[in-house]
Amino acid sequence: MKRHLRNIAWETWTFSRRNWFLILLLLVSCWLYEKDHTELVAGLSLTYMASFFFYVLTIYYPDRVNQRNMSRVVVPYLKEIITQTKQIFDLARAGSDHACSLDHPTDDDFFQIFHKIRPQEGSARLSFLGFDRWHDYLQHQRERIERNLNKILVYEHFLDTDFILELEKVRHSAFLEGLAQAERQPGKHEHYAYLADPYFRCFSQMEQLERQIKILSLNF
Repeated sequence: MKRHLRNIAWETWTFSRRNWFLILLLLVSCWLYEKDHTELVAGLSLTYMASFFFYVLTIYYPDRVNQRNMSRVVVPYLKEIITQTKQIFDLARAGSDHACSLDHPTDDDFFQIFHKIRPQEGSARLSFLGFDRWHDYLQHQRERIERNLNKILVYEHFLDTDFILELEKVRHSAFLEGLAQAERQPGKHEHYAYLADPYFRCFSQMEQLERQIKILSLNF
């Protein structure tokens, strides 16, 4: 019961925050109607009141339900993208034996780590995950990230423009494009040092996506 009342209060506050001007016009219309002005003013007031409730019942409420359902779908995919991207750093750091800050790694840390990672070699952790080579693991991660990005963008009609732009930056990032190119030419590079800077920028973009999760949770 308390949860139900809390949801009602939250939805009421959200509606008021988004439609405060429409609510203000509704109050003005009610006041004008009660003041018993001319038939024209009374008719306009009644027309606006009817339009307001028509908007709430046929436009706002259905759209709000769709947004909430969409949020329940998008947020898990978004969390997977962040996890899959950051997991590359965790495994690469362990495989390179490079000591660095886990919370605030620098661009030099990424270079030192990726310089020691070789496409045709593996590690104990990779073997545990079922991969013999870094090349195969990174290809798998790229495909998973892109697949989850595409699943989110199916709902772009309900997403904020800035959020879509952040997703497009990740999808067309130099890191993912570099991995795709490495898959087409597997023997071209001896190590992954050339991907250090693109991955550093992609890694930093995950902080933007984490903020988007908070915004989605706040709005829905």
